[in-house]
Amino acid sequence: MIRSGNTNIYDSIYEAARYLSKRAPHRRRAIILVSDNCQTVSGKHDAYDVQVEMLEASATLYGIKTAGGVCVESRDQVKSIAAETGGEILDVSAPTSLQAALEKTMSNLRLQYTLGFSPSNLGEEGSFHKLTVKIEAKDRCPGCQLLARSGYYAGITAPLPPQDDIPLKLNVSADSTDQLLVQRLILTAGTTELDLTDIPFTVQTFKQTDSTDHPQLKIDLQIDFSRIELAVVKDRRPCKLYVVVFYADEKGKILGSDWKKLEGLLSEETYNQIRERGILVSTTIPMEAKQQILKVVVYDEENDRVGSKLVRLDKKANRN
Repeated sequence: MIRSGNTNIYDSIYEAARYLSKRAPHRRRAIILVSDNCQTVSGKHDAYDVQVEMLEASATLYGIKTAGGVCVESRDQVKSIAAETGGEILDVSAPTSLQAALEKTMSNLRLQYTLGFSPSNLGEEGSFHKLTVKIEAKDRCPGCQLLARSGYYAGITAPLPPQDDIPLKLNVSADSTDQLLVQRLILTAGTTELDLTDIPFTVQTFKQTDSTDHPQLKIDLQIDFSRIELAVVKDRRPCKLYVVVFYADEKGKILGSDWKKLEGLLSEETYNQIRERGILVSTTIPMEAKQQILKVVVYDEENDRVGSKLVRLDKKANRN
């Protein structure tokens, strides 16, 4: 919330956490804060209120810290909230590093794992249970950093206000918001050189021409479906798979993209067949540069998993 040049970070994070708990109870919940982490005015909530609300909502705070001015209290409060919720603060030293920080944050979100356990003592409803997650053999992973929530609240969380009382309002539907987030995630995966391996696939490219003799590139993807688990819903398995090809020139300037969405309800027989054989997807894009770069992204919306691969081409088509 920013009014008349004043910044109220705590109220903003608090209300965002309540909103996520209400609107996305069965999804991963994370808040990305781009700020100087400087609270310049007092609001309804303090740092402790925010930390409690974030933990009750099982939400993670990631911060991209920019340069700032004089604060009412220490910026370490926001850093502490991020650490307690399993997130982190990335310090942006220059405007050009903002994109890199955002890409790292999105990558961390995709690499999250959920650990479960059965407590020996359930405790009283609303009581806080502290947890510690450690790397058992640090020598096998030197330099690794483990981010985890500091604990959880037992029982049912505090009741949320009616929807009309939630101060965050959207001018688009929840479905539209989900689609925007999906598109943003795919775009992030498509504009970084980092290859993601959650969904393995191979790429074959073939140079050809269209009806007017303009050069084209035919792209065949063989997607390994063995790691994609689809839940059964009324004897069918819903599938929502995006295949996106971004193409750029040798300097990395994006020239265009090709989007395909494979969606349907799979029978058990069809599902088992594609798990064994994979899926072949073909598309065609124009060859607009002598040395063209492709970034191919495969995204499984049902499981929020993504695979990506960088392919560099010259005048001759390559196989990867």
